[in-house]
Amino acid sequence: MGLGDIFDVGERIFRDRNALFHTTPPEKILFRDREILQLSLNLSYALKGSTPSHMLMLGLPGTGKTTVALYVIERFKEKIKGEA
Repeated sequence: MGLGDIFDVGERIFRDRNALFHTTPPEKILFRDREILQLSLNLSYALKGSTPSHMLMLGLPGTGKTTVALYVIERFKEKIKGEA
């Protein structure tokens, strides 16, 4: 095996490696409906031309704060594109 082949060895372990990173929001989030609704309601003021209130998301590490925020922001972007 030459040096050019070192990156072609082995099988792929992951179907979508990006799914492991917090920067990739999932298509569906389980058990966080209340948090999604609260963040969405606050951001909905921006769609009406108002300034949303400040929000502080608190919780233990790994409980889904970043995931919920990214999920809602992605839906927010989709909504804005649909209205443009």
